[in-house]
Parts: sequence; structure tokens; C-alpha cells
Amino acid sequence: MGYLYVALAVPSTIVALVLSLHFWATYSEENARSFSEGPMGLRRTAAGNRPGGRMPFRHAILDVRPFGSAEEWAQALKSRGCRRTMGRGGQIDKSWAAKGIGVHTVAPTGLGFAHFRVIVAHERRSYALWQAVLAATMRFFVARSMTGVIDEYRADGGSGELLGWAHAVVKGATLRGMWFYQARGDAFIWHGGIRHAVERGTAMPNVHHVDLGPSKGANVVAAKERFGFADVEDWPDICDYAGEFVPPRPLAGLGGVKEE
Repeated sequence: MGYLYVALAVPSTIVALVLSLHFWATYSEENARSFSEGPMGLRRTAAGNRPGGRMPFRHAILDVRPFGSAEEWAQALKSRGCRRTMGRGGQIDKSWAAKGIGVHTVAPTGLGFAHFRVIVAHERRSYALWQAVLAATMRFFVARSMTGVIDEYRADGGSGELLGWAHAVVKGATLRGMWFYQARGDAFIWHGGIRHAVERGTAMPNVHHVDLGPSKGANVVAAKERFGFADVEDWPDICDYAGEFVPPRPLAGLGGVKEE
């Protein structure tokens, strides 16, 4: 019984804490921005707050200043396959056109049960059901408590089933691709999310870097590197997060993006 009590008490306490923070963060945009610094890893990167002088997680970053658009970035990729995937009229566009996938942007407070289900499906690739539900609960409320915007990837031209979603935050001169969840690993939605991050980054004059955050596994690191993102430890020294939070640029009209 003691083990059962601990097994139930610890997750319940964590969820209760997350819920309390959620109610505080969603009270105002100022609170949401303050809360966001924690999940973004910015508080532990402060001077004198780096254990052993090292960062706990490496990040995948891209300097977007050399590119005038996402298409310029796509055509500068070394691999022909990567250029065909990310370039206009390539694999992303063909797959989305064939499957009727559209993108729609909402505020983080617009996250609902459909978004939660996507996280559970995403986490089920790595965890048992109960672990996936617990992880999804915490991640859902953390994302909902933050600032930024949510890009929804839906079937039927953007009005149907939710297939995946991504979270973008801009602070200082850096656009952070914060969260990405996908119900099924197909349709080039992950690739489309990266392209949208670069599209926003190249369209916002104040943005110098796109930071996709930590990568889960060597295969993800390698995948991001193929698209020009360097896996680095000293990302706080490279990316400028010192400025204020800035509303991310709407996707509509960027590089031909049609937001439904």
C-alpha cells in the first residue's frame, strides 16, 4: 500500500503544481511571458546558474540572417533531397495538397482536448499509456500557460481533424520552436513545422536565429543538421534572448503560406 500511495501521490502533486502555475500564468499576458522563461530554459542559463559551467541540453539553431526567405534557405541546403522536401512545390506541398492539410494559428489558450489527444498519441511512441497520459497532461498545461502562438495542422484544408501542432515564441532576436506534437508520423508535418519556423524567422527583421530546442535522440539531431541547424551547447551565448517577448508574425502571406 505504501508503494501505491507514493505512486499516486507524486504524480498528483506534480499535476496539482502544474495546474496552479497554469491558472496563474493565464491570468495575464505578463504572467504568461514570465512563466515562459522557465520551459524555454532561459532561467537556468543566467550567469552563475549553469551547473559546472555547462548547459544541460544542447539546442538546434539556425542563423537566418543570410537568407531573405525560407525559399532561399531551402535552396541553400546541401542535399538535393532536403531541397526537394523544403522547397516550394516540393514534397511538403505535394503531400499536403494530396491530403488536404491546412494550417490555422490560435493562441496557446486555444489549446483543447483535441490538442491533448495529439500529445498523448505522440508520447505513446515512447511510453506506456499511463506514462503518456501523465506526460501529456503536464506538457499540455505548460504549453497552454505560455506566450506565443500555436500552429494547428488539420485535414480538410485546415478545418478537419487535428493532425499535429507546433508552438512558436519570439524573444529578443530569437524565434523558438517550442513544442511540436504529431498524432501520426506522416504527411511531412514535422518538416512543414520547421519550414514555418524559418519562414517566420526570415520575415521578422529583429530575428537573427531560429532555435528548435533540444533534440530527442541522435536521429533527430542528424535530421535537423541536414536542414542546416547546428547542434550546439553554447546556444545561450549564440542566440540573443535578452530582449522582450515579441508576437510571432502571422503565417498568412509568408512565402505563399495560405492560412485557413
